Amino acid sequence: MCGLILQLNCNESSIVSSGQKIFSKVQDELQIRGPDKQSYLAKRNLFLGHGRLSILDVDNGSQPMEKDGKVVVFNGEIYNFKYLKSTFSEDKYSTDCDSEILLSIPDINNPQQFLNSLRGMFAICLVDFEKERILAARDRFGKKPLFAANIDGKLFLSSRMKTISKLLDGRGKISPEGLGYFSDFGFIPAPFSIMEGVEKFLPGEWRLYNFKGEVVKKGSIDPIRMPHDLDPNDPNLEVSSFKNSIISATQRRLQSDRPLGILLSDGIDSSIIAHTIQSQLNSEKHIKAYILSSNDHLDESPGAIKFAKSIGIDYEVISMEATEDIYSEVLSVLDEPFADLSIFPTYSAFKALKKHATVAITGDGGDELFGGYPHQFSNRFILNASKFAKHYGPLRRLKLLKDLPHAFSKPSYLYRRISSSGLFHTKYYQELRHQIPNYNERYLLLKESRAVQSFEGDLEKSQWSNSISFGLLDRMLTKVDVCSMGAGVEARSPFLDEDLWNRCMVHPATRKDFENKTCKSFLKNYAAPFKINPRKSGFSMDYERFQPKQGAESSSMFGKNIFSGEGSSPLTYRILDDWINENLL
Repeated sequence: MCGLILQLNCNESSIVSSGQKIFSKVQDELQIRGPDKQSYLAKRNLFLGHGRLSILDVDNGSQPMEKDGKVVVFNGEIYNFKYLKSTFSEDKYSTDCDSEILLSIPDINNPQQFLNSLRGMFAICLVDFEKERILAARDRFGKKPLFAANIDGKLFLSSRMKTISKLLDGRGKISPEGLGYFSDFGFIPAPFSIMEGVEKFLPGEWRLYNFKGEVVKKGSIDPIRMPHDLDPNDPNLEVSSFKNSIISATQRRLQSDRPLGILLSDGIDSSIIAHTIQSQLNSEKHIKAYILSSNDHLDESPGAIKFAKSIGIDYEVISMEATEDIYSEVLSVLDEPFADLSIFPTYSAFKALKKHATVAITGDGGDELFGGYPHQFSNRFILNASKFAKHYGPLRRLKLLKDLPHAFSKPSYLYRRISSSGLFHTKYYQELRHQIPNYNERYLLLKESRAVQSFEGDLEKSQWSNSISFGLLDRMLTKVDVCSMGAGVEARSPFLDEDLWNRCMVHPATRKDFENKTCKSFLKNYAAPFKINPRKSGFSMDYERFQPKQGAESSSMFGKNIFSGEGSSPLTYRILDDWINENLL
């Protein structure tokens, strides 16, 4: 797992003499994602920088990696690289790293088939100096970030937006569109960003550039499957089929030359992964489970300990820190404002794990794949509002679900609260406030740039699909990536395996009652023999324990306790203001 940066002088002027100066500007940002080694290559009109978190072939495999006129900088893991190497039998490989397989691309001008063959998580920048082409690509789920900008005659491709900002000497401006989307969702969906002129690659997107920074070809890797009608006779739902798939997906993620462990909670998803490893794959590797304790009323370690003992897996309980320093640490690793309270305990979890393991196997994605969230099916509550309204908000809000993307967010919900907070009355925001597109304009922009799913006559499919597109791909995976990489840990989830996902992604339209109408019931039935009794609440803690230090007041007018009040609104305002003041002002 790593960080990368590419700078291309689009006027084709040489960059060689400036290589060390550019590297000095970005090294600290590269180190956040790649703490083990930072390197660079300056050649012709191209600069490529890389920060490495060494996982495979620790002593070799440094990047930028060069071979036969090609150079690659790469962030992520290609799980099927050994198989792919065997298919390129004429090529000779000097490392046991997955990154080297990328230099074997048969034809950079026609990358579709090669990219479709990759299994894993990645952001790739591959340069062919002979053909004067740059291939940039992001994995199907968008687990690894890839930012792009073409500013002042330079093309930038980077794992971090802050790296681009450093190369622009901090001259970035806030994007009105990005601010509008943050106000809608509490995060900014791809392809938009908080910085004007910078965009995010969509999940699965690839582009081919020439050495003038022009896009000469673009496309999309075969996408992940979205909810579809369930065939009652579909063998993919058979327990034996799922068992084989989850074993294969888990096994692919156990390749590591650094300490590897399972993040085990009291939930069904990580428990299934732990059971799979212990019962099927642990005879040689002797993998340990790490159970996180928050030492408060939300602590779920007792249930996880009981389960670990029942399956006989070695385990260790580690304490999650909840200190006033965590707020500033999270702010420093965020590339954009991100207003999800769970980012604090998530970062704390990976920070605690880093003392014991460099690679974490997680249960992320299980709820999205098997429909474990009530909001994925909240249209059912509309018909029974009197019973469920107290749990899921007023019926008025539920009725908005019939128009997308209201299935994910109430229109301008955070925007109205941010506007009324007084934030937009400060001098800096006065001009910006009137540049933000209205909600309808933002929705149309998003619909044009994203495959916003709308299944005519089937609200349930629309809700589930868009909760995956935005809730998983833009929100949850961003959170996991930022927190794990900020702590120097690589997070891998078997439930986010392309083959497992496409096999199991089904729409539970034939189930009869609410409990059985979520696919999560299939997972519960599968897990029943393992004596898993899920009471999962998430890696959560008492949020007020993350309160920033006294005296570290925001430049805005927000109160001392940003974790108090209705919902997360004080935190939303504070993160937005602090992030902008630190990065764009």
